[in-house]
Amino acid sequence: MNIYRNIFAKKLKWKTRRFALPIAWVLVTGISACQKKDIDADALAEFEDSSTMPNLKYTDNGDLSIRYLEVTTASTAKPTVIFVHGAPGGSDNYYDYLKDPSFADSFN
Repeated sequence: MNIYRNIFAKKLKWKTRRFALPIAWVLVTGISACQKKDIDADALAEFEDSSTMPNLKYTDNGDLSIRYLEVTTASTAKPTVIFVHGAPGGSDNYYDYLKDPSFADSFN
């Protein structure tokens, strides 16, 4: 009897693990997407007291619209840095870097 109970418990554990990750992913991304209503205004407000001001831009690729922040200087000799975030996450993870004057002096 114990052998059957152990086999059943192992199968139940596997099924639970197999479904827990996708359900957690849906919950986290859904909550993250619903938290910010006007992310453009929030992003610009974040930089009000900063010496750098990003340009908020959108590019369309078919049905997909991609929003990006661009902080550039007049010098094209500076190397360009591109920050790419995953999900869940957002551009706000990089605001401290973008507001840093020494970073802005060294990179586009």
